[in-house]
Amino acid sequence: MKKVYILLLVLSLAWMIKLSFDVSKMSTQQQNVMQDLHQLENSNSNLNDQMVALQRPDYDVKEVKTIQIQEEKANNDALTRDLIKQQLTLIEFALKQNKPYYALDKIITLGQQLNAYPISIELKDSLEKAIDKDINILKQYVATQDEQNQMIQKVLQQVDLELTLESTNRTLTPAQTQEDHFWRKWLSIESVNKPAKQLTQRPLIMKEAQLRLIMARQILLNDQYNQYQIELNEIIILLQQLPDQKTQKIIKQLENLKKVNKISIPKLTTRTLVG
Repeated sequence: MKKVYILLLVLSLAWMIKLSFDVSKMSTQQQNVMQDLHQLENSNSNLNDQMVALQRPDYDVKEVKTIQIQEEKANNDALTRDLIKQQLTLIEFALKQNKPYYALDKIITLGQQLNAYPISIELKDSLEKAIDKDINILKQYVATQDEQNQMIQKVLQQVDLELTLESTNRTLTPAQTQEDHFWRKWLSIESVNKPAKQLTQRPLIMKEAQLRLIMARQILLNDQYNQYQIELNEIIILLQQLPDQKTQKIIKQLENLKKVNKISIPKLTTRTLVG
């Protein structure tokens, strides 16, 4: 009898285990069915959206095309801005290297190339105005710089000529700003036939000043303006040993040259536009 109860208990447990397994299996199948249903609903929704899109009127298609064209123009404008930035960098570098004619030629070429760029009408109009303004600015800069350079070279040439003449001049006139006793001291004669030391050295001082002047002119041609100013100052200090009227006139000319400021490099309007 006891064995019968045990057998029944075992059978009951086995049945319960089988039922639990079946319930778990059915639950898994139900979850899979729900997932399949969810996927079918998503697919159906996408199909409905596509059907609605296909049934839209033609003006929606035109609107999409318009947006695409606008995006393409925006991309072209951005690319063109980068290309123009590179050109402007080259132009600005040329100006810093004292090559204004090269810079002017490049910006004129840039303006002529605008029609080749696939850019929007608005950007093209803005660039044309900015480049035209920069062309005029650089033309004025070149003209003003040439005028200043010609003036400086003319004065330097005149000073060079005067130094040449004064290196052999023995007829000296005291400067009006000098005190008479100082002039007499400068021209004091140690003996009847022996001139003052400064008067003897005057030709050498004039020659040295002339050599320094040649150096200053070359430095100016190399666009080393600060060094050019230093050389002018050295020449002035050298000539200040000689207080005669001619020398003082030369010193005054050199001092006036020192007051001439270098023309500042202009800022490009197009750079402000494209960044």
